Amino acid sequence: MKKLLSAAVAVCMLMQPTICLAEEMQGGAVEPPPSQTTPAPVETPAPEETPAPEETPVPEETPVPEETPAPEETPVPEETPVPEETPVPEETPVPEETPAPEETPTVPPTEEDVPEDAEAWMETEQGVIWGKLAEMIAVAPENAEIRLHTNEVMFVKDAPLRQLSKLKLSPDEKIFRDGEYRVAYAEQSPEAAEFVDEVNPDAFKDAEENATADLYVWIVGVAPEAPAPSDEPEQTAELNVNAADYVGAVWSSVHPTFTLSGIPEGKNWSYAAIIYDERIVVLSGNEYIAAEEGVYAVRFAMLDEFGNIVDASELYTLWLDHTMPDVVAVVDDSVSYTLHISAADAISGVEAVSLDGGESWTPLVDGEEFTYTAGGAMVLSPGMVQVRDVAGNVWCSLENYALEAIVVDNGGGYGGGYGGGGGDGKPAMQHAKGDSEGDTVQYDALALELPEEPMQTLTVGGEELPMTLELAAAENFMIPADYRAAFTAELTAWPTALPDGEAEEVEPEKDTLVLTAVEEESLGDRFEYRWKFNGEVLRLLSNSGIRYIALCVGEDVAAFPTEGFTGGTKYTELRMLGVSTKKFDYTIAMTFNLDPDRIPMLSEYDLSENCDLAIQAEVENMKYALSAEQKGEMYYYNVWLGTAEMLDVPFGESASASKNDRI
Repeated sequence: MKKLLSAAVAVCMLMQPTICLAEEMQGGAVEPPPSQTTPAPVETPAPEETPAPEETPVPEETPVPEETPAPEETPVPEETPVPEETPVPEETPVPEETPAPEETPTVPPTEEDVPEDAEAWMETEQGVIWGKLAEMIAVAPENAEIRLHTNEVMFVKDAPLRQLSKLKLSPDEKIFRDGEYRVAYAEQSPEAAEFVDEVNPDAFKDAEENATADLYVWIVGVAPEAPAPSDEPEQTAELNVNAADYVGAVWSSVHPTFTLSGIPEGKNWSYAAIIYDERIVVLSGNEYIAAEEGVYAVRFAMLDEFGNIVDASELYTLWLDHTMPDVVAVVDDSVSYTLHISAADAISGVEAVSLDGGESWTPLVDGEEFTYTAGGAMVLSPGMVQVRDVAGNVWCSLENYALEAIVVDNGGGYGGGYGGGGGDGKPAMQHAKGDSEGDTVQYDALALELPEEPMQTLTVGGEELPMTLELAAAENFMIPADYRAAFTAELTAWPTALPDGEAEEVEPEKDTLVLTAVEEESLGDRFEYRWKFNGEVLRLLSNSGIRYIALCVGEDVAAFPTEGFTGGTKYTELRMLGVSTKKFDYTIAMTFNLDPDRIPMLSEYDLSENCDLAIQAEVENMKYALSAEQKGEMYYYNVWLGTAEMLDVPFGESASASKNDRI
């Protein structure tokens, strides 16, 4: 065996480059090189006398191992097969015509291709593109329109304001179909802040060339405006009004009732009352009972099924007062046979007093004291003392007033009977006392005495009123859980407008309450104060002669009249349902941003460069954000925001003057 192996090796060395197979030693086949065409070498066949072991049988012809079959032509290894024609690798197939890649199909994408999760999209010459709003703003050419595709709040960091002013952002009409919508902007998230002060996009064009701001952008619904009269009504119809108990511009205590008619038969139309020519209240029937007190005007309208005014009535002026006067009657404890009566009426005013049950009347001035001294002892029984206001409402006494002689006894005290109705007969005073003996103060009013030290609750005339101040947020100040902000109070006179050349002859009465926040030293550039009060505070201050309130934080002032600053369709509806103004709880938020790069949102009523204003009303367990635009369900008016210079000119005039200076 060893001789045969040696001979085989010798033959292999002599016949190079023929490949030698030595299956017995290697246990497998050696693959021939690609250039070799001889299928199997004949130099080393397996001899008949020496059979191959069972593990490696040797056929008559040398077989090609299964692992590497030998084709007629030299095979290409499996790793790199060589076909008759060179194929294109599978990774990069080469068809007869080269198609466009899948990312850029030959058909330009349309708005139908915009995915649901895209924030925005816009049209380009290459078709529609989409993505995040910030991405669209970055690549949009001037005057391009970007469609907002989501009802979620979008955030754009470092938004280029000048560039944004040259773009049009609008709601995607296929997403926002029902109703009218607009795009809103703010520097704080509407989902996180209790009060959101929107940014006016018209101010972007006035920003510096490279000015940026972090903006939140979202879509809000637009409340429909009051329908305008239809130029071409569907059908000619005339509104008829039957006014019962209506007396015109004269004070009345009777509720006038207006009955409406004129809707054509078969028409699904309705009637409405228009208050002050700006607030429309759709009636459930055809009758309107005027219940709101005060002086106001109302007209009536007939609306078609689309809300268009088909016909409207003339204007009705109402002066209504349904409330009797507030009266205090006191028997004098130092003068014989004497009774003091004082009365006030906040709406129509006090007119007269009677001591004989209404048989005769004596004029009585609102807020002044009436003194009656009898000729001798007498008793004014219940119902004898009456006070009437201008509208005709009458207050009647329910007490006995016994007028008797006052006798000084030897001990210096007073003797004799007085009063009535039990006890000493002297009704308790229901109003604040004056500064000195003999002063008279209007009922339900306050003595205008203010503490000199800072306070946490408004105190007037020694009486605490539900008006407080809250530090809601501060950038550099950690607000303790039990922290209560403080403020000071003072009285001043708001200047009145005088004809040219005329000077104030006498010192004006102090009619303005100025409340100033006591600020912490390190609040940072961003902080917020909130003033909280209710309608009862406004009424008490108004009754006490306060016409205006000025809320001061630093150099910024928010001012408004005590007679009221709230309007709107919902406000009117609540008042008509009998909800008193004292049930309205107000929050006035003054939010500050002292960043010198901040762009102030100046307007007709807002002239502050550092402060933004937000007002909220809560009534009947519902909260309403009052709009600065004087329309909608609840808004505010006659509220001015500016610097302390406002207090030096007549109320409301500083806004127009300062605005003209800025133009």
